[in-house]
Amino acid sequence: MPILTKSGSQDITAGAASQKSGSEGTGHKSDKGRNLFPTWRVLPGRGVGTTLLLTTEDRDNLLGEGSSISDQVIEAWMTRIERKFKRKVNQAQAVWLSPVGFSPVPDNDLVVLQPISDGGCHFTCTARINGDIFYFDSSYGEQSRISDYMKKRLRELYGTGAKVICPSVQQQTVGSNLCGAFVLARLTAYAASPHQQPGKFLFRESEMRQHIFDCLEDESRRSLVFPRLRGKIPTDVLLSKRFSCTL
Repeated sequence: MPILTKSGSQDITAGAASQKSGSEGTGHKSDKGRNLFPTWRVLPGRGVGTTLLLTTEDRDNLLGEGSSISDQVIEAWMTRIERKFKRKVNQAQAVWLSPVGFSPVPDNDLVVLQPISDGGCHFTCTARINGDIFYFDSSYGEQSRISDYMKKRLRELYGTGAKVICPSVQQQTVGSNLCGAFVLARLTAYAASPHQQPGKFLFRESEMRQHIFDCLEDESRRSLVFPRLRGKIPTDVLLSKRFSCTL
């Protein structure tokens, strides 16, 4: 959980944190450890009068090729989405709740955008648009399937028996650790253009990290949409197989 600071107060509320770094590690660092790093950004939090602290470690992992993007960066970006598109989207649940469990999504017509963590170093996401439920994973591997862990998270959100569509989507380059960036790119596209089949969007991998950094560094940037590949699909871009399942 990010460190939340009440405005006008010196008190810092610190919860269980999961700072992910490197390509294979799944160790969780404590907030005490996070406090050893200098502050990079202090951004508005979701709660009234709260702020979200990003450290230089979050920044370095974001910009470091092959490093995993932290829960804190995911949370900061989702907060930006919800502030910009607040009349269109429901508030996402914090990604670090994934191992604990999610609450059912609201029964309304607003778009649902939810990042999911596997409790280690991998992020996926789900969206609900006009009643249709979608699931996206930028690293399916050789078998196009949803893991039992992720199915459990989806059942918590949508209920047993819900049908989930898994579109054919761009797969991240092996070793890039860009799953978190693909989650943010996909969910941002759905927030901005839910009726333009954003599941088919292709993104410029080489520009993803810098785009996230630039948008978090400069809150005045109006467009959050990630740079896209257009025209003929490059030969080095891999797409997953489309499939569906019932939870």
